[in-house]
Amino acid sequence: MLWHTARHLIYALQFLWVPHMRFQGWALGLLVVLYTADVVVAFADVWEERDSRASQGGLPRGEYFMHVVLSVLVGLYLMATFQAVWTDRLLPTGLRLDPPAVPGVLRGLMTVMGATALLTFGKDLARWRAFRRQPRAIPTRQPSLQRIVVEVLIPAPVETVWERTQDPGLHTAWDIRFTSIRALSEQDARGFHLMDYRTHVGFGLEVVGWGRYLASSLHQRSVFEFGADD
Repeated sequence: MLWHTARHLIYALQFLWVPHMRFQGWALGLLVVLYTADVVVAFADVWEERDSRASQGGLPRGEYFMHVVLSVLVGLYLMATFQAVWTDRLLPTGLRLDPPAVPGVLRGLMTVMGATALLTFGKDLARWRAFRRQPRAIPTRQPSLQRIVVEVLIPAPVETVWERTQDPGLHTAWDIRFTSIRALSEQDARGFHLMDYRTHVGFGLEVVGWGRYLASSLHQRSVFEFGADD
């Protein structure tokens, strides 16, 4: 929020200065400070954006693409500005009202954009100050929950894959996670047996767990739930 608020002020000054003012001599230092601040804020915004957008799943592809395009356009804009004002460094130091020879409609549009950015800056600055005044809760460390999705393409007919995953004896022949798999006598409301899973890890240690079907459609879908007290 802070970087975006600062950027509104920087844009407002650019949109109001560039179409109306002429900087001469050492006064060109004001433009140098302005554009340097613009670059610094842009870098800081990119640096923080990954963390600030983490709760939203990251930066959308469209916005990422827009950042790339705008970076190129800003580079061209800075080069054009540099070429336009370079000769003014030799003039007496001063700042005067001297609109460039561009269409009045374009100059009016930039003025409106500057005024809008200035109003937005004031509004966002008030929101940021209100946010800073809010009492902060002491952060507590929460266990990080991550979802893991694994997808594997198997070069075999679906009937073969189904047979070797649904038959406990065949399953343990290829799945190194389990040493033994057996059906228990207990059944759920749908008639599916609970399964006992065991894995020998060596030195007499064994991990014991259970499994049950959540969904099963012949040759189409097999969804399982696992649990263990170990």
